[in-house]
This record gives sequence, C-alpha cells and structure tokens, in this order.
Amino acid sequence: MDSCYKDPLFHIFMDNFNPFTDDPIIDFEYPATQLTFPIDSHGSVLNAIIEIAQGNGPHRTIILLHGFPGNEKNFDLAHVFRRAGFNVLVFYYRGSWGSGGKYSFDNCIQDVHTVIKYLRNEKNAKLLRVDNDNIILIGHSWGGFCALYAGLNDKSIHKIASISGFNPGIFGEYITSNSNIEQSDLHQIFNEINPLQGTSGKELLDEIVNHKDQWNLIKYGRDLSLKDLCITAAQRDLVLPKEIHHDPLIKSIKEFAEKNIVTFQYNTNHSYSDHRIALAKDLLKWLNAGNPLIFSPDDGYEFSSFAKSNLIWPEGKQQLVELNITLKLIPENISIIYIEVIAYIFIEIIGGTHVQRDIVQDVPSLTLSNSNTTLLINQTLFPPDRVDNFYLNITMLVGTSRDRTARDQTIRFPDTGTIFVDRDKLVPLVNLYGFPPSSFFAKFLP
Repeated sequence: MDSCYKDPLFHIFMDNFNPFTDDPIIDFEYPATQLTFPIDSHGSVLNAIIEIAQGNGPHRTIILLHGFPGNEKNFDLAHVFRRAGFNVLVFYYRGSWGSGGKYSFDNCIQDVHTVIKYLRNEKNAKLLRVDNDNIILIGHSWGGFCALYAGLNDKSIHKIASISGFNPGIFGEYITSNSNIEQSDLHQIFNEINPLQGTSGKELLDEIVNHKDQWNLIKYGRDLSLKDLCITAAQRDLVLPKEIHHDPLIKSIKEFAEKNIVTFQYNTNHSYSDHRIALAKDLLKWLNAGNPLIFSPDDGYEFSSFAKSNLIWPEGKQQLVELNITLKLIPENISIIYIEVIAYIFIEIIGGTHVQRDIVQDVPSLTLSNSNTTLLINQTLFPPDRVDNFYLNITMLVGTSRDRTARDQTIRFPDTGTIFVDRDKLVPLVNLYGFPPSSFFAKFLP
C-alpha cells in the first residue's frame, strides 16, 4: 500500500482533487519526477522510463506495456496514474524504439519478466520508491497479451489490465486453418516494422504460428480467473475485432469465476482515439477497487464537516477551533471508521498567491461507529507570526483501518474569505464565529 501518507505535510491534495484536471500541491522533499535508465535483458539494453509519484513512497507501480510496433505509448495514462499516486514504468522491448538486441514476440514476453525482476530488486525499489509487493501490469494490444501471459506465470502479480489485447493463439489457428490465404498478404500485416530491428514480417508470422497453442489465452481461463483483471474492448476496432480477440476470452474466464474480472467496452477504435479520458477513469477506478477507501460518490457515502472559532483571534493569543465531522449513508457492513486529523495548515495569501506559513500536527486519531457518526474535535491554535491575512486548511485521513491506505479529506476554514489580524488593535477585522457549514461529497482519490 502507498505509504506516502506517512509524510502528510507534503502530500495534501486540494479539496475535490481530480487527477484528470488538477496538479497536487508539491512535495518539495519527494517531488514527482521522471527517470530514464537502461535495464539489461539477456545481454541487451532495454530503454526504460519511470514516472515517479510524489511522496516518499513506496508506491504501487504499474508496468505499462505498449503494443506492436508501439506507436501508441499511452503516456497520457501514465501521467494520470502518477498524479493519482502510482509509479508508472514504460520500457521498449528488445529491438524496438532504440533498445538493443533483436525484436521477437518471445523476447517481448521475456523482457516483461526481466523488468518485473528489476523492480523487485530491493536496491532498485528503494531508489525508485517502488512498492515491490504491488506491481501491476497494464498493456495495450500486443502489450495486453504480454501483460496477461506474463502475469499467468508470476504468482506474485495480482492485478492485470488488457486494453484491446491481442490473442496470438487465435490468430495462429486462423492462419493454419485457412490455407487459401495469400501468404504475401499475411506478411504485409507485420511489415510495419520501421521502429523494429532484427526481424521481418515472415519471421513474426512464423513465430505466431509456431506458438499458436502455447499463446492461446482462451486455454488459460481458469488461471486467469484467479487474477484481478480489467479487460477492455473497442467496438470499432478494425485491428483486433472484439468478436475474435475479446468476447471468447471473457467467456472462457467467466466459466470459472466472474467476481475477479471487470470489463469495459467503448464505441471507439483500436487506439481509443476519442475515449482516452473514459478509458483512464475506468482503469483508475479498477486500480483502486478493493483498497479500504470508504468515500466514493459513486457509492453514495457523504462526508461533511465544518470548523468554527468561538470569539476573536488577536495576534499572539491562542484560540480554540472546533471541528465537527459527520458521516452519512454508511453501509451496514462497515462498523468502525478511523479519522485522523493530520495537519492544521496556515495559508497566507500574498498578491493572489497562496503560501504555506505554519503547520500544527500530532492531533490524536479518533474513531466513529456506524451507530454514532458525528464527532467533535477541539484544537487550540496560535496564529502564525507576522501574518496578517490567512486561512486554515484542515486535513484528515479517513478510512476503515488504521493503516495509511485512507485518503486525504481537506476542508478550508473559513469557507470563503480569510482571517485578518489588525496589528495595531490586536483585534481581527472578521469575527470567526458561526461560519456556515462546509459540506461536500468526498471525491474518490485513486
């Protein structure tokens, strides 16, 4: 699980944070970053790029696999996932896009295992802030097959997503059972290989035919049903029609279990050209399914809170702030909810810029039961020195366990405007008492 929440000062999201449209507040000690580096695979160098999420981690890490030959790299998905707290590693198979060695389909599969092993190395995991117990495979097209096939042979890989994945076994069977197909036409399918080296259309076609039994995913329905799967299809896919590559696979998996597979279909083409946002949202929801997050507007949980101060807040004088928290529409199967206020953050406004000035931490954690869903937190605070114009961000973690898998919820006090301190009279220009409640539906923070 992501443990960046152990360092909440720099991992606080804005109210209603949306990883599709918002940038998180910067963690200057452990900022989001990108690293490029080589990975040795059977004597050849793979070019790799990792997008590292902010926070000290370790972070759940996605290996994002491109297709054949790999024109669509899916970096738009990578950046969304990173803003949502995941590391994302993209690499280029041997013989592709500048990586060393010879390109072959079998080499691609081997390369996936090589990269998994690289991330599991304790030294590499520490350097890249990787949670090496939570490595996730997501692939598009040929990469979708590689994700599923590699995951089959690695018991420690639990979550796998295939985006309009290829089933080479089905294709190989089709070729061998239709001898009237012009071989030159088949070779042409695999001749778009300018980014690849050391191969040809004929070699790639022969490789698929020779592995048609081994690489037929339909035969692995039972094993795949034991994984946490997300498999998507494009209804206007002319490259890998869903009727051939998607529907039979889903049927074979659901014969054994349905609870571990999530499927999505979109009215789009093979590259999801006009459904990139929808694809990212669905993948992100699947990525976070099963984590102990209880506040999702899709599930109807309501979280409301407000803060108030009793009288006035003159400079240098302590003030009691009351924080009221109410939870509604909680499912009956949730008995205990843990709430930990991790920081009261004083924000000064200077020329329209919001600058963090002071932080109060170490507020005790509290619990709510399903029968008593309202609590009151009292905290004595001093205003920051030499600040005339400020407001408070009160940030808390809310979840169904005491670990750090709960998500941030932040309220602003006051709702609008700011707190003023008159330096001459030592009396505030705005009375803090009785600001209206700030209620909101807590956003699902993937």
